[in-house]
Amino acid sequence: MQEPKDERTDPPPGDAAQDALDLQAVGYEPVLKRYFGFVESFSASFCAMNFIGVTRMLLYIGLSTGGPAALFSSSVIVVFGVTATAAVLAEICSALPLSGSIYIWASEAAGKRWARLTGFVVAWWACTAWISFTASNSQGPAQYLLSLMVLFGSDIPGGLTPENPNYRYILFAVTLGCLWLALALNYLPPRYFSWTFRFTVGLLLVDLLLSVTWFPIGVSRTYGFRSAKEVFTGRNNTTGFSDAWAWVLSFYYAGYAPVGYDAAGHVSEETRNASTTSARGIFWSGFASAVLALVATIVWLFCIPPDDILATFDAPQPFVQIWAASIGRGGAVVMTVIAVLGLILSTSCAVTASSRLIFAIARDGILPGSRWIAKPSPQGQPRNAVTVILVVSTLLLIISIGSQVAFTSLLSAGATTSISAYSLICLCRLLVTPKEFKNSKWSLGRWGPLCYTIGFLFNLFLLVATYSPLEYPFTAATFNFAIVIMAGVSIFGIISWWVIPEDRWLRPERVAAMKRHALETST
Repeated sequence: MQEPKDERTDPPPGDAAQDALDLQAVGYEPVLKRYFGFVESFSASFCAMNFIGVTRMLLYIGLSTGGPAALFSSSVIVVFGVTATAAVLAEICSALPLSGSIYIWASEAAGKRWARLTGFVVAWWACTAWISFTASNSQGPAQYLLSLMVLFGSDIPGGLTPENPNYRYILFAVTLGCLWLALALNYLPPRYFSWTFRFTVGLLLVDLLLSVTWFPIGVSRTYGFRSAKEVFTGRNNTTGFSDAWAWVLSFYYAGYAPVGYDAAGHVSEETRNASTTSARGIFWSGFASAVLALVATIVWLFCIPPDDILATFDAPQPFVQIWAASIGRGGAVVMTVIAVLGLILSTSCAVTASSRLIFAIARDGILPGSRWIAKPSPQGQPRNAVTVILVVSTLLLIISIGSQVAFTSLLSAGATTSISAYSLICLCRLLVTPKEFKNSKWSLGRWGPLCYTIGFLFNLFLLVATYSPLEYPFTAATFNFAIVIMAGVSIFGIISWWVIPEDRWLRPERVAAMKRHALETST
């Protein structure tokens, strides 16, 4: 009996033909297969951001930088800022739906004079962002798994603290296993990986459903909720900075969760009817992640135990002990398994985005071994680029594992490089190319200038928060090295622009062809 054909492997001829023509018009041959629709496009960004996993991972940092009131207010502001920024990216993605898209968008938004320089710098920002995401996200599930030892009365010699070399070695081994599992999923055939996207979205929503039902019910039967006054007016500043600056630092928590909605753009060359589908994926994934991160934040603030109980929790991931105190040890194990699976799968989605970015750069011949990296698999996937991500992210883990300052800096570097790209694109759209791409299939119309302005100011403000140390006075052990990483990557981008000949990468003729085609198709 013949196996039924999966509809995603045989896209409609009209859409496929137009997508191929659009890609050829800007100088690229269509070598990746278009298996994805809106669900997969949305999922690529929504899953990579993992709003619920990130808010849990950073909650303790947020509570010390301003307290509950600061976290709530900053999360509300983030919804509006992310919505405006996602709309800006969706508009230009609609005109230029390409793999590695964010540096192409930045190049086109910057105008003819600065197009090539801007493209180089943003390309390396984006590479740093997505590879950092991949490495740092893998430590989250490892911390959950090791925290289960506390529930079952187990320990390792020296304790579960970063100062203990035994703990660092075990944490590295478990983290590496989680990373490689996430990477392995990217070698699956396209139709199976499409279902991975769908399963991950479902798992994150199940996690949220249990967090707004089972978790609060458990809290009501044990230590009880925090009062509304404490949630909406409570303050807590242990940073050493002023209260005003501590509130700014609360955006380190609130602003990190919905970063990465450009992922839908990176899989554009595998998406059907990409000029519309990818734009919708960017906008709705950014909006949904910001709103649901706000919902999760409110639940956490009402349901976390009183401060005197929180102070007794010493697991690497305190949420495991919070669950045990509210829904019992069995419930804590169930929620931990869901959280671990969600984080591994979201890391896999981040690998999908980052590998397409590496593929896009390699096909222009810039990276060592570019011909091999840019060679697609027989199924039309950039699997060699996934292998590059495996090697680089493993090296990053070796450097950062066991050091809280290195881990925090890695988190910040992943966020700041993406946020910098968002801010620069919004600024260029506001000042340099405000009237272009206005007739794209996803157009902001008269709302464009407002969204450009909000997007630029919002992301600029986020950069201030994510560059700052979290403690004052700070030392080498507490300094946030994200600004150093950002400066180094930017300098590398400028040197690349200076050294690499124009006919090798982002040559003016191709940039002009991209803009010309974008304007022609939008009209």
